[in-house]
Amino acid sequence: MLIPTAGYFTFLIFYVDGRFCENPTFENMISGKGKNIWKLHSTFFMLMLALLFSFLSCKEKREPRQIERSFYYWKSALKLTDFEKQRLDSLQVKTIYLKFFDVDWDETTRKAKPVAKLRIEDSTIKNFSIIPTVFITNACIQKIDTSQLA
Repeated sequence: MLIPTAGYFTFLIFYVDGRFCENPTFENMISGKGKNIWKLHSTFFMLMLALLFSFLSCKEKREPRQIERSFYYWKSALKLTDFEKQRLDSLQVKTIYLKFFDVDWDETTRKAKPVAKLRIEDSTIKNFSIIPTVFITNACIQKIDTSQLA
């Protein structure tokens, strides 16, 4: 039986003489005829305590996050089109992740070496904060000796 108490619902079922009883008497609880009542109440208490703790812990006031748009430029030649420039300006982009080069495995020297180096053909890149990036090919990762990593 569900009984509303103090804004919460309490589940009152008492186990007496092999059957469930909806309205337990205090005499049955004391005499030992009732089983599982203390376990039920302690479980309910722990559940309510956990819910109360979770509600109270979620009230932390946080400042709104500042989200800054950025883009990744993957081509080997940096030459922005008019459309790309207009889009970067309209979206108020301040940061560009720019691929400087790829690292690939060279079979003749048996070493990793930079390839597809970046060619900058546009001066408008100076208006952005640049974060350099490097692409390492799977072949390079699979074939490199760990002693060459240092």
